[in-house]
Parts: sequence; C-alpha cells; structure tokens
Amino acid sequence: MKSEGKKLPYNWYAYLNKLWFAMSDKEAVLELVKRLPATVFLHEMLREIEFIAAVKEDLDEID
Repeated sequence: MKSEGKKLPYNWYAYLNKLWFAMSDKEAVLELVKRLPATVFLHEMLREIEFIAAVKEDLDEID
C-alpha cells in the first residue's frame, strides 16, 4: 500500500549528521523543535531530546 501525500517531516540522516558534527547542544534542541509538528506533545519532545543526548554521549565516548 502506497501512502500518497504523507512524508517524513525531515530527513533523519541529514539532520543527525548536521546535528552531531556542527551544532552545540542548544542549537540541536532548537533545530529539533523547529522541525517537529505544531501538535507534538511535550513528553514526545522530551523523548526526542533524550534520544539525541544519548546518541551524542555515545559518540563522544567513541572519540
């Protein structure tokens, strides 16, 4: 089944690549909030921020 008219709000790969290598934590959160739909709940925003924080922390440990 093809879902016409629906697309992801943004390209995750490009966003995360930009996030991890070029942004401060504050800039990353602001960019995330701009890209989320207006109807998103606060707990969903928090979950997204926690995910990004965990990934950035893991990347720092690898370096």
